[in-house]
Amino acid sequence: MASGRNLLTACRHCLTIFVVTVDLNRVKNVGRFLATVRFCCGQCGHPFRFAGLPYGYDLNGAAVSEDGSEARLALVPQGEPLVLVEDWRGGQLDYEGK
Repeated sequence: MASGRNLLTACRHCLTIFVVTVDLNRVKNVGRFLATVRFCCGQCGHPFRFAGLPYGYDLNGAAVSEDGSEARLALVPQGEPLVLVEDWRGGQLDYEGK
């Protein structure tokens, strides 16, 4: 991944090469999975921001980090019932393996 001010200002992100990073974690204290997605230009490395999502965490849907660079997506395995997570915001998210 290239970097530098000249390349960043010259790059228009027109290429079809992008870098996507996805972290998947199990949120132990609520029994839900959370995918964190980041997206940047494969030519200059400039990050993209996700638009149209609320800030924070939503274990019943989708949200975005404060700077917009990470989409946070709630996941439930297919075939399992979708039970809404209620009133979890009072505590810490406890990620398995971290």
